[in-house]
Amino acid sequence: TYVGILVGRELGEAAEADAALKGWLDACRRHDPDMTKYDLTARRGVPHEVAMAKPMWIWEQLRKEKPDILARYFQLKRRIVDPAKRARYTADDSVEVLSRAMGRDLFPWFVSLGISVDKSRVEDL
Repeated sequence: TYVGILVGRELGEAAEADAALKGWLDACRRHDPDMTKYDLTARRGVPHEVAMAKPMWIWEQLRKEKPDILARYFQLKRRIVDPAKRARYTADDSVEVLSRAMGRDLFPWFVSLGISVDKSRVEDL
């Protein structure tokens, strides 16, 4: 959904794309106003709107610093993550790759957002 919003922006449909993103974020904030209440790694109890929109909000925050972070993340993931491990790629692994793509440790930030990730659980990628 988020990539579709980004594509819509690129195709000249920024107003429609931004409205779609705003709708998701508004729905999410009704459950999680500060984006700190729900743990995206939880298997249960996360409202659909939060599960969908909190990652969008995270990407939007990171894109303010590095507009191409989405591309950097997926390029790096394809380059460094062992294909055999992709079936068990964890949230910890994802934040590790994202940290490398951003050039700084994002684990404390994700933890501050209520997301249970831990750098010590990252094994060889």
